[in-house]
Amino acid sequence: MSYPRQDTCRRLPPPKLRWKHRCVVVTLVISLAHLQVAECKVDGRMRGVDAPVSMTAWMKSLPNILIHTLHILNATNLIIMSPGDFDTGVEGSIWEDGITTEIHRHAHLSNTEWTNSSSSVNIPLGPPTGVAGDDGVSGELFFPSVNWRFLYERVELPRHQTVVLVLGPASWVLHAAPQLASRGVFGPKETVVVAPVSGELSSNHLSSSLPLALRLLLLQETPQAQAEAGRCAGLLKAAQLVEGSGPVMRSVGCWYSGRFHLRSHHLLPSIKTLNGASLNVSIPAANNEITVEEEGGKQVLKGYLGRLLTNIMKKVNFVPRITARPSTQDNVDALASRETDVVIMTLSMLPARAEVMEFSEWYWIHNTKFVTKVPGLRDDSFLLFQIYLWQTWCVITGLMVVSATVLAVTWSREHGRGQPHHLPTAREKSIRNTVCVAFTTSFKTIIFKSSKQQPGSAAGRVVLTATWLVAMVVVAVYTGNLTAFLSIPRVDKVPNSVRDLLDMGYTLNVNDAFSQYQKMKTSPIPDQQRIFKKAEIRSHFGFSIPEVYINRTLSERLALLVNNVIVDYLLDHYTTHVGSVRVCRLKTSTEPLFLEIGGFGFPKNSLVKPLFDDILVWARSTRLVDLPHSTCVPADLWDEEGKALSMGKMGGVFVLWAAGVGVACLAFLAETVFQRLQKV
Repeated sequence: MSYPRQDTCRRLPPPKLRWKHRCVVVTLVISLAHLQVAECKVDGRMRGVDAPVSMTAWMKSLPNILIHTLHILNATNLIIMSPGDFDTGVEGSIWEDGITTEIHRHAHLSNTEWTNSSSSVNIPLGPPTGVAGDDGVSGELFFPSVNWRFLYERVELPRHQTVVLVLGPASWVLHAAPQLASRGVFGPKETVVVAPVSGELSSNHLSSSLPLALRLLLLQETPQAQAEAGRCAGLLKAAQLVEGSGPVMRSVGCWYSGRFHLRSHHLLPSIKTLNGASLNVSIPAANNEITVEEEGGKQVLKGYLGRLLTNIMKKVNFVPRITARPSTQDNVDALASRETDVVIMTLSMLPARAEVMEFSEWYWIHNTKFVTKVPGLRDDSFLLFQIYLWQTWCVITGLMVVSATVLAVTWSREHGRGQPHHLPTAREKSIRNTVCVAFTTSFKTIIFKSSKQQPGSAAGRVVLTATWLVAMVVVAVYTGNLTAFLSIPRVDKVPNSVRDLLDMGYTLNVNDAFSQYQKMKTSPIPDQQRIFKKAEIRSHFGFSIPEVYINRTLSERLALLVNNVIVDYLLDHYTTHVGSVRVCRLKTSTEPLFLEIGGFGFPKNSLVKPLFDDILVWARSTRLVDLPHSTCVPADLWDEEGKALSMGKMGGVFVLWAAGVGVACLAFLAETVFQRLQKV
């Protein structure tokens, strides 16, 4: 099916007839006129004689102009944004050409409707400053019921083959296009075609009110005098970035004789530089990643991200307007409200943040670890007894007791009394003396001392010989390991994993202003859930850690979970000087808690994000991102020079001696009391 051309829908003048036939002719003419009008209706618009008087050749050719433009752009999807009471009839021709079309119409709203609808939209922006419209939509919110995420959330729409057509009166277009762009409707892959069909539109005013790097085309009708003189009926203009002037609309084609005459087949080449345009850049305040300092009357960017941003500025060629915000959430909110073009800081890629912003290509992947105090040397008073475990000491003691008991039983074979044959006659009948002699003889083997009294039986001699052999092995092993054991420094144990935190009774301190809080809160690992339930939650927006938490970490069982970008700063800041060397007082755990990926932040559908992504991928692959690292050294706990044993290490021996003397005093006191009671 083909639609009739507009110039064929013309009414012919009626022939001259006699008076008597005029009634019949009038009736026929009225009927034919109705039929002709019905045939000339196409897509809700009157063609031919019923077309508006202001219908120009440009407007008549608008369907063909749009189809040619879509073919040049290789577009297969078209989204039309137009006012509700405006219709040019281009839909039928576009559908016939096989292009998928989606139409959104803007209906004029009353004040009450505007108030109700504006509450559901994040940024109710009005028309550009200094632009006066005559269509009655000044200050009105455009398309309040449309979900503006449809361009970047609908997978079935290939974005590089999608064209958004803003079609309507010039004054309406000048108001609607900036509002649509301000809400992130247009992304770096979509092409925006602005087609005003009535009124005058200042192309420079349009380009200055739209964001940078927007793929923008303008279909503009030329004055009637130029069209009648055989020149272009209309111009095709493209937004181009000009050094020092920002975006400027320049002519790239001319509509003449039913087709476009283009200067180049690449209407919208890829943008590799911003040509000195200005960008709103947000940075965190009081952060060691990037700072702004004055040097020689100029602002100089410091920090490893400051150096990276300086390199990006040279390649992309833009001028930053820097704003420092106190917290990470403030920067994320600025991206969600499109108050800034880019946030330069290490933003962890969290799902909650991805709902309101976009992340650049990653430039930093790091393992998140907690911070504790470094281990220190300790003096153990019972160090000399730690060569054997307490279980081993118990076995040795039990072995000596059993050996002494068996030796007492098998001491002598005379009369079966088990008495030693060398005992004085006055104590031969005393079984108690026999047991005491057997026990003292057995325990003398530990100190390599023999006894004058020896067992008289062969069995007793075998038991005593076996006891001597065991005593020699135990003593030899102890003395052989004593030197090596004393040379190993005794170090305090500090936690290196979440399991160690739980077992050693440590408390984890977390700041709820950073991503680590959300990571721990939503962690599926049971140990991390347990430690988070007992964690201390601190709240401060700055990147510096209050001194009270550092002092507690150095003196108490406390571990800090801090932002990864300040871990190295903490390690280098809290040090002790040993000569010219800085020795760390804090350390990180050896076992990471989770993996974090860092990147810059951009508003949804950002147009400049691809420029930053390309440079970040290049810098990452060439290792030009100078990531921070700690420069302090861990404490050297090994001492090459031997030191004399201190009282701290020998104290256990004296404690054992004091315990023996105390037991002896108690035994003496008990014997004295018992003897006096017997005399009474």
